[in-house]
Amino acid sequence: MILFIDTNIFLDVLLNREPLAESSEKVLNICSEQGFKIYTTAISFANISYFVNKFRSSEARFLLTQILNSVHIADTTARDLEKALLSKMNDLEDAYQYFTALKIRGLKYFITRNVKHYRNATIPVLTPEGFIKALNK
Repeated sequence: MILFIDTNIFLDVLLNREPLAESSEKVLNICSEQGFKIYTTAISFANISYFVNKFRSSEARFLLTQILNSVHIADTTARDLEKALLSKMNDLEDAYQYFTALKIRGLKYFITRNVKHYRNATIPVLTPEGFIKALNK
């Protein structure tokens, strides 16, 4: 299964943001255990890097290397940015993620905490809890 994991899911886990961390960690563990292919973007990786370096600076490079070794980075192009800017999505960072994710072949789910930002999505957008529920059906 191929999934796109948004910035906030990684940050839930890395920054132990309760009560969100548990379900986000469960998603990442399921992906690892089941061999799911996980994607994010360089934009997301940069955002994760900023917060991990700010709040866990002594471990930042180690944690970021772990992510980089287990996640595929989808290329964001100028065309993706243009589509995002022309879209009706209010949150531009989310729009950049979404239009980059649309190019991933075989993408099954886009997993995020900000489901409401993707109301007109053409791919299924789920919270971590929604993803876990979908897997158990």
